[in-house]
Amino acid sequence: MSYGRSVLAIALVFALAPTAFAAEAPEDPCAPEPPACRVEVIPASCTWVEREVQVPAVTRRVCTPVYETVEVPVYERKCTPRFEEVQVPVYAWRDVPVYRTVKKPVYGEKQVPIYREVKTPVTITVWNPFCCECEEIELYERCEKVQVGCETVPAIVGYRDEQVQCGTRKERYVSGHTTRQVRVGNDVEVVQTGVREERRLTGYKTEMVEVRPASTRVVRERVVIPCRRVTVVAETAETTAALPGTTEVLTEAEFQTVLAAR
Repeated sequence: MSYGRSVLAIALVFALAPTAFAAEAPEDPCAPEPPACRVEVIPASCTWVEREVQVPAVTRRVCTPVYETVEVPVYERKCTPRFEEVQVPVYAWRDVPVYRTVKKPVYGEKQVPIYREVKTPVTITVWNPFCCECEEIELYERCEKVQVGCETVPAIVGYRDEQVQCGTRKERYVSGHTTRQVRVGNDVEVVQTGVREERRLTGYKTEMVEVRPASTRVVRERVVIPCRRVTVVAETAETTAALPGTTEVLTEAEFQTVLAAR
């Protein structure tokens, strides 16, 4: 127990002691009547008081991104074929003769040599030791062809090249020209085909966000009622003004009720 509470308890004991003894003491018929008014002290007391307390909302500052929706064009590549007028040849088929080269003889006169067989003896020289001379001995006869003249006769004196047709073949040739459109390439261009929506970040904004809403709660507090001096009058007493040093006027019943409430 704290020092303040101890002092308050002692003050209450001393304040209530006269009343307790007065209640226990027997009434004396010869006792003098109490005075018409008197000064009493209502001791200090403690009480609990409940009151509602407003709890403010809890907020915080947050940075929120700001977006916007914009329309963005959509592009595509368009490929367009490009044509030009050109002269196109027209073809046809025809028969073409086929030739081959042959050797043709050339005739004329030619000198032809005339030969005759001549027999020539074949000898060998031998040393004869008896007569100390060399002797030739015939072994055999050799036949040889010897030119004895020339004669002119018709003959082939040479050859010449000559082209001779040996057949035909099919040949494709240009018979004319015609004009027509020919694809020479493509023209590529970028064209807009539509739009699409796109969400973009435009910046940030600062705002207060409520974390916990405002509420009320009941708070119970201990209140100390200080002691006060009052003027106590009898029930049959006429209205009497408060005596000096007192704050209010109470009847005897009211005074006892206040004391009992303490």
